[in-house]
Amino acid sequence: MLKRRIATALGAAAITALPLGLASGASASAASPTLPTVLHVGQIDRQDIAPQPNSEPDTTAEPDIAVSPVDPNIAVAVAQDGRNLTGGAITTTYSWTHDGGASWHHRPLPGVAKIQGGQYDGGSDPAVTFGPDGTAYVSTLLLSNACPNAIGVSKSTDGGMTFSDPQVVDSDPDCDNNHGDDKETIAVDTSPHSPYYGRVYVFWTSLQLQTATLPAGSPQYVRWSDNNGANWSPKVRVTAPSFFVQGAQPMFSPNGTLTISYFDYGTGSDSDVVRVGVHPTIRPAAGTAPVIYKLRARTSYDGGRTWTLAVSISNHIGYGTGDVRCCIPASTSDPVTGMMHAVWNGVDPAKVYISSSPDGRHWSTPHRVNRDDSANLSHVNSEVTAYNGNVYVSYGTRDGSKAGGRYVQQQVSTSRNNGATFGPALSLGPRSDLTYAAIGSGKPFPGDYVGSSATRGRTYFAWCVSSKPADPNATYHQVVYGAVLHP
Repeated sequence: MLKRRIATALGAAAITALPLGLASGASASAASPTLPTVLHVGQIDRQDIAPQPNSEPDTTAEPDIAVSPVDPNIAVAVAQDGRNLTGGAITTTYSWTHDGGASWHHRPLPGVAKIQGGQYDGGSDPAVTFGPDGTAYVSTLLLSNACPNAIGVSKSTDGGMTFSDPQVVDSDPDCDNNHGDDKETIAVDTSPHSPYYGRVYVFWTSLQLQTATLPAGSPQYVRWSDNNGANWSPKVRVTAPSFFVQGAQPMFSPNGTLTISYFDYGTGSDSDVVRVGVHPTIRPAAGTAPVIYKLRARTSYDGGRTWTLAVSISNHIGYGTGDVRCCIPASTSDPVTGMMHAVWNGVDPAKVYISSSPDGRHWSTPHRVNRDDSANLSHVNSEVTAYNGNVYVSYGTRDGSKAGGRYVQQQVSTSRNNGATFGPALSLGPRSDLTYAAIGSGKPFPGDYVGSSATRGRTYFAWCVSSKPADPNATYHQVVYGAVLHP
């Protein structure tokens, strides 16, 4: 997202605790040979900040979640806090649990919103991860009416209860509107066998207009820190400046090899793809050839300094049914087996696909994850996490034959053999009613992504649920739900 006008009169919010019940909303809570056991499911966050002009009151969007590698009972989730009509949000919210998901607490991320002592007019696209020592890191886009927009990283040393103000990792100091930062993500190398053990990586998309020295494009960049985010490396460009790519997803091998997958939409033009973050004036030039949406991967063997040429994961990437904004592909690596997994929505929106790799360079033939097979079904926001050979793919399921497809049921399919085959889907929580969802690009907007994270004995999921608000005059009601499963 580029610079845009965002209201600066933000409201304060108090810390809120949310106890979670047992999995009364799950359709299959009993253990089976293929289904994990649902331990907890329920609301874990909602809008913290007071609604502002140009915002969508009572909304959250684009959640992410991470579990501590030190303690499986500690997890942190993040989300947009108060969606803006023009994109992004008033600020970023975070929530945490220290009891394995039985209860959650949430508050706004400090140092973002001006009304709370921050320097910025908004936040967007948050991501969260943990380091090997249990330090939690949150990355977010820091949006400003003036210059510069920036990418910030906030740090917590108490399991996500409190966070530092964001440290700027990258910014746009020229204020020339020729380029700007978009979707960022953060990851830490937690393998004790890696020469880059503990290195924190931040990737982002740089949106750039054509200038005298640069072509139009949206390449991926990376910086890293070897001292818990105190200092950051110079930025390194990962993909060609003339290509339009989005959504880097870092994956690690136990030896420190780093691979990213990313969504590649080449040099064509398509307004539906622009919705994932490309500013209307920063998009591929119109061409005569049809646009082919692809999922690519690149690998670094030296801690992010240099990168291989791209390899193909799939040339057939879908992005939903077109009436809901969603569906950036997702990837993960299993910290025990070292296997990498990428998932995405098919061109046929009824199908969710997975491909796996032992090294980031050689990917398996894509195969289908979901078992449901109906012309009326479609899926929203595929996500993947893995631990010790167990692979969990989550997604929302819509039935277009019922109420116009307004309802979405969150589900998860589980593999016990490194993603080779998957069992039946397990439904999580209540269904979501898109009638009351946040809006993005004029469409219902649960987010371009959802979150999941697995460790020993626990797997965490985060997604947005919209439902009828208590106030009959209200338009929106979209909150963050979470679920905790035992493998």
